Amino acid sequence: MVRPATHSRGGLRGESDRRPLLSAEELAEFLQVPLSTVYLWNHRRQGPPAHKVGRHLRYRWAEVETWLEDQAMERAARAWRSRGSGQAGRYQRRPEIPPVGGGLAGPPPPRRARRTLRPTPGRAKSAGAQGTLGHGER
Repeated sequence: MVRPATHSRGGLRGESDRRPLLSAEELAEFLQVPLSTVYLWNHRRQGPPAHKVGRHLRYRWAEVETWLEDQAMERAARAWRSRGSGQAGRYQRRPEIPPVGGGLAGPPPPRRARRTLRPTPGRAKSAGAQGTLGHGER
């Protein structure tokens, strides 16, 4: 019996969606980034969605391609937003925020006294107080 194609997010699910899954190593090679970057993206949930197969990470080609397109769209949107201000987006000056209470915060809190080390009772204060012994002598 032949199963009909089912609908998925990307349209009809057919033979083109049945490509083998990518391993983390293959994804790193495809994107030309270090393998540690792929693992870091997965840890931070920043990169393409990963799927655990046993203890291995696997990636679907369609999701990797969608993630790449989203990255390009976000980059273009950021460039378009920063173009209007005359400066790069992350280097814009932040507005001044007045301090709470109108700037009258009062004197700083008192500093804690430093703890000093005290000699342990029953021990000599210095090595010279017991006399000098040569190496290996008792």
